[in-house]
Amino acid sequence: MKNKIRHVFIFQMKLAYTNQRILLIFILASIFVFSNLQGVLDFSQDVGIPVAPWAFPHITSDYICQLVIMAGATALFCDAPFRSDIQKYILPRAGHTAWTAGQCLYIAALSFLYILMIFLFSIVPLLPNIGVQNSWGKIWGTLARYAVAPQYGIMFSVDDYVIGAYAPLQATVLSFLLSWACCIWLGLVTYFLNNVTGSYIGTFTSAGFVLLDITVANEWLPCFYKISPVTLAQLQALKGNNSLYQVTLEYAFWYFGISIVCLFAVCILTPKFKVFRRENR
Repeated sequence: MKNKIRHVFIFQMKLAYTNQRILLIFILASIFVFSNLQGVLDFSQDVGIPVAPWAFPHITSDYICQLVIMAGATALFCDAPFRSDIQKYILPRAGHTAWTAGQCLYIAALSFLYILMIFLFSIVPLLPNIGVQNSWGKIWGTLARYAVAPQYGIMFSVDDYVIGAYAPLQATVLSFLLSWACCIWLGLVTYFLNNVTGSYIGTFTSAGFVLLDITVANEWLPCFYKISPVTLAQLQALKGNNSLYQVTLEYAFWYFGISIVCLFAVCILTPKFKVFRRENR
């Protein structure tokens, strides 16, 4: 079984490498991150102070940036359950369980590569004036506490809470895990609902969840933040009762952990139920 899952996973990853849509999403996401950080570099060079390479937690904590990033994640998996002409030859040999498990692992792996790419491109634009240090540094501290960002066209917010509550490496690791979990969550929701319905309902549902954060901010009650994956992937939102969101870091990890395991389980079981229904007709 393990070998079958591994072969399905490798097969799907090879298809991803030649998929122009996935390549385009990666390129567009890179350009988006790069352009957002150009203003930080300009500010750093103007004041003559090196900028620490800790942009990632601030980008992923900004609700607009996170919305765009997760919209890209939805686009990555919009064609789930990834049917192709080759599937009819591999599926009978692998079996439904190995096939689905391999596809779920593919969703997790591609999500990891997507977030890793965003992390790397949160560093690349700063390289001309970067300063490696364990602290947040003066640049991020100034952007968090003073209204400097608009003067340099910096569109994302630098939250003072993140700087005060977390060490930079800790914030980076936590932000990476939360964003990765959010991508997996959206991918599995898309896969499950598309597979069950035989349509693109899963894709539209995931897109709806991506927009849930901004919808709650403008229309709905704050309690809906607790089921918004994009909100729970923003480190600055996880302040507990001290903020409008009323969600904690611990809650976010429990939410993603339990729901991802449940989604993985129902994705595995869905093909079996389909086979059972056909056999009893």
